[in-house]
Amino acid sequence: MAGGLAVGCVVLVTGAFRGLDHADGVAGAVGVVTAFGVGACAAVELMDGPAVLLLVLAAALAGFLLHNWHPARIALGACGSLFTGFLLAGAAVSARAGYGPGGGAGVLFALTAVPVADAVLVLLSRRLAGRPLSRGGPDHLAHRLRRLGLTAQGAVVVLGGAALCAVLVGVLTHTGRVGGQAALWVAGGAAAGVLGLLRVGVYGAPRLRRGAGTRAPARPAGRGATARAAVRRPRAGGSQVPRGATGVPGGASFRATIFPVRQATSAENVQVGASLRVRNG
Repeated sequence: MAGGLAVGCVVLVTGAFRGLDHADGVAGAVGVVTAFGVGACAAVELMDGPAVLLLVLAAALAGFLLHNWHPARIALGACGSLFTGFLLAGAAVSARAGYGPGGGAGVLFALTAVPVADAVLVLLSRRLAGRPLSRGGPDHLAHRLRRLGLTAQGAVVVLGGAALCAVLVGVLTHTGRVGGQAALWVAGGAAAGVLGLLRVGVYGAPRLRRGAGTRAPARPAGRGATARAAVRRPRAGGSQVPRGATGVPGGASFRATIFPVRQATSAENVQVGASLRVRNG
């Protein structure tokens, strides 16, 4: 049973780090803090190999963060985020091997509180909104913080600070400096944050399908209808001039009105001709 829980924890944290790469700098900042924390836990357990590997990972993520800061020039992507999450989760589970399942689960959650909270928030939000779980959307932590008024850099600082506090509690609990009840405070704070951010609207109003909804009430036939009928009648003794769709003799055709062709302005030509830069925001 402990082995199955460990495998589930590794899978959950790996997928959570994959979803954490949804905004500039978030995955890099949280990854650096988590790598240092898990490396400290491995060093306490005299696991020299994993401790050195995690320090190298932390240094690599710190250098990556310099280029991933908003506006980002590079991103982790699926390969980088999955590798980072798998390495951190596997090292954390190895460091907590041999401890009780209750205390081990608390420490593991504290070390990875921000990625797990982001995954739980996204799953709950899409489930309550009736959206497919595999369908992406602007419903992650950084997206909701941006809707509350924070800047892109401010959202990264808030999430990095939250990760630092949670990882610090996890390291202190692992070393025995504080009791196991400290992890409950982390769980309570994460739950409060998820429930609070769940109230932030991110999907917008649902669009009505074409043809759905109530029909516009029909206009009663009156003087206006009689007048329009009189206008449509051709004058006696005169030739009827064909009118275009615009109502002007010799105007645009009916097809041109239904499918208008808008000429691109000079500003649009400049925008299209400019080089495109992909941002992970």
